[in-house]
Amino acid sequence: MATKFPVKGYWFLPNHEENRIAGILNVEGDRFRLELFGSLNGNSHETYLNSLEREQSKNTPAIFGRGANGEGYSLPNCISGASSLNLNLEFPLTSFIVGDIVAGCFLEDPNEAIFKKIRVQYSHLQEWLGFTGITRTSVDESGFSLEYKYPEPIAIAIDEQYKFTLNYKYDYQGIDQYRREIAQEVFVDIESQISISYLELSKQISLFCDFLSLATLSEVKVAAIKLFWDMDGEQEQSNRPITLDVFLEPPLPYPPTVKHFSKFLF
Repeated sequence: MATKFPVKGYWFLPNHEENRIAGILNVEGDRFRLELFGSLNGNSHETYLNSLEREQSKNTPAIFGRGANGEGYSLPNCISGASSLNLNLEFPLTSFIVGDIVAGCFLEDPNEAIFKKIRVQYSHLQEWLGFTGITRTSVDESGFSLEYKYPEPIAIAIDEQYKFTLNYKYDYQGIDQYRREIAQEVFVDIESQISISYLELSKQISLFCDFLSLATLSEVKVAAIKLFWDMDGEQEQSNRPITLDVFLEPPLPYPPTVKHFSKFLF
């Protein structure tokens, strides 16, 4: 289920869903903000004032949420933001600046070693690779044919633990009888030989982003992330891992400008 912002729902601390608070998770510039109609530590004025200094001085370990569509959300890195107390209201208005968003599960401990694979799409990666599976064949006076074949994946062993695989997918759309569109996308599968935590696996995202920024002499953005959770055979219907959407920054509002490879460093 694709996540669309804003996300309206109920939000709560781990193991305290009975104290859930209505709120909205939304994009604010280049970051995420969670605005709550109440306090996670209690809605009385006295309880809120006693907890205010404590909230401002440290990060909240994690906040869970359940969207209006029923999907679960984990916000493992939150910092208390602007809040207000109106004595004419029965509850305070609180907010948090949100670092990461994991959609599809409640991830209570981001340090728990339960993941092996994460898939990332970066801006400028496709231009840097320069491969396309689209070819024009059978060209003559009567017309031509188009053919699409997946380019061969490129596997790179970073060390004894991590393997990076550059792979492709495509989307075909028949807009109408006069227009057909094939859109190719490239992504990076980052895999660990052993189960590691979400935080350790996500560090590799930044390392490859820094490398690609240097190679393309461009600001590289993370366009999409999927985290694969293999529950070790606990699933009843399929052995396929659960796929979770991850957001480290707001989705790109528009496609990045295509940069010619001649302007890359290497």
